[in-house]
Amino acid sequence: MDRADTAGMVQANINSGSMWLHKFADAMVRMGKIEVLTGPHGQIRKSCRHLLLLNKKNGKWPDTDRLASIHNSHV
Repeated sequence: MDRADTAGMVQANINSGSMWLHKFADAMVRMGKIEVLTGPHGQIRKSCRHLLLLNKKNGKWPDTDRLASIHNSHV
């Protein structure tokens, strides 16, 4: 690990399994409260690193297959 603060958090979790389990359970509860966007409000991404932006002119999501092929041709 390159960052001391991250290494410290990892070591604290290693030293206290019950603390890690509590934090993990809390995170799962919070994640369960996230409202999933579906239909025209949601988006399926080929790459989670890249956000898809709604086209303001026509109100449509971009063609993800076309975007993936453009991205892959530049990698």
